Amino acid sequence: MVLNINGGLFKDNGLFKASPEDGQVDSAAGLRKVPITPTDTILTSPLDNELNILDLQQATAITPVTYSGSRTDVFSDADGFVDSVDTGNTTAKFDTDKYLNDPSFSDATLYQSSGISHDDFSLVKTWTLPDVLIEQVRNYLDGDDPGETYYCKIIFKYTDTTTASVTKSQFLGSGDYKIYTNPNPTKTIATIEAWLSADDSNDETYINESSFTGIPSDFIIQSNVLTIGTGAQNFQVIAYRNATTGTGTITADISFDNGAHYITVELETNTEIINRGTQLIIKIKLNAGASEGEASCKGYGVSFWGAG
Repeated sequence: MVLNINGGLFKDNGLFKASPEDGQVDSAAGLRKVPITPTDTILTSPLDNELNILDLQQATAITPVTYSGSRTDVFSDADGFVDSVDTGNTTAKFDTDKYLNDPSFSDATLYQSSGISHDDFSLVKTWTLPDVLIEQVRNYLDGDDPGETYYCKIIFKYTDTTTASVTKSQFLGSGDYKIYTNPNPTKTIATIEAWLSADDSNDETYINESSFTGIPSDFIIQSNVLTIGTGAQNFQVIAYRNATTGTGTITADISFDNGAHYITVELETNTEIINRGTQLIIKIKLNAGASEGEASCKGYGVSFWGAG
C-alpha cells in the first residue's frame, strides 16, 4: 500500500500538520517528525497505518474513533478506475485522465460532400454537445479543384431551440483555415452542424481538423450511490491532483442519505454529517467563477469516521 503524505491530504484533521519551515510533517504534539517532499511516498502495510494513527491519537490525546472508512476513485477513464462515476449525471468533460470544466474539443476526421451546387448544401456532420457554451468553430476548408470556390456553413443549434448560422468560402488555390464565430456565445449549445457545397456540382468539398473553442462554465462530476457503514459522523473531501486557474474553484456537494439532503463543503475541511445514512453520493463541482476560470481534477476521495 502506498500512503502519500502531504499538507493537503491531512489538512486540519487533528492528526497531522504541515511544517512550513522545513517541509516536514509531524504530530500536533511535535512527535514523529517525518522528513518528506511533496513527491515522496511511504510504503507501509494497512495494519502499520492503523497503528501509526492510533499512536498519534494517544500522543495528542484525541479520542479514538470506532468507525472509519473512505471512498476513492481516479479517472483512468470516464467511469473511473473503480467504476464509481455516474456518467449519466456528470456534466464535466472527460479528457484522458481527468475531468475539467472547459468544453473545448477537436475532431480530426475528414468530412466531404460531392455533387452539391452552391444553391444547395449537404449536411456532413452533426456534433451533439451536452449543454455547453461554445465561442467559435475552426476548420480547414478545401476542395478537389483549385479553380473553384468551396463553401462551409456551420449551424449553431441552441438548447432554447433557436439557431444561427455562419458561412465561409474558399476561392482558388489551396485550402485554408476558417473561423466561425458563434453569434450567441451565451446560449448553451445542443448541436453544431457542418454543411458543404461548391460552385460546380462535379467537385468535392471537404473539411477536417475541426476544433471547438469552449467557454469554461460550472460543471460537476457525480458519483454513483456508494454504500457505507452506519457509524459515519464526520467527513472530509479531497479532489485528487486538482488544478485551477483564474477565478476557477472546486467545491463539493455531498449526501449521505441517497440524495435526500445535500451539503456544500469546501475541500479538505472536516465537516459533521447532519443527515446521516449509508448511501453516499458525491458531486465534485468544477466552478468557473466570475471570469470563466478553469478547474480540473484527476480523482476524488471522501474519508468519514465516527463513534459507531
